[in-house]
Amino acid sequence: MNPKINNNPKPPVYWTMASGEKVNVDNMSCQHVRNTLKLVLRNIEAYNENVRKTKKAKTDFALKGDMANEFNNSFPGDDTFEEEGDTYLFHLLREGK
Repeated sequence: MNPKINNNPKPPVYWTMASGEKVNVDNMSCQHVRNTLKLVLRNIEAYNENVRKTKKAKTDFALKGDMANEFNNSFPGDDTFEEEGDTYLFHLLREGK
């Protein structure tokens, strides 16, 4: 079977390289796919770190009044999906959504 023939009926997915050139993900070399995955994982890690910093910065905020506290408590916390420090984005990626 020729690896360049795409028998998948789904539309192609393109990756935009640093040069601005778009390349079909199905036609990427294994090394290029590895490097792309490493980049995505580094970006997720950086995103998670920024979320953690933002959460720490917001810890000084205090609600005043019973209505504000009741409204705030009616929503699930931000840490609902955190497992071992992972954020909701990482949870969705792990679940394949």
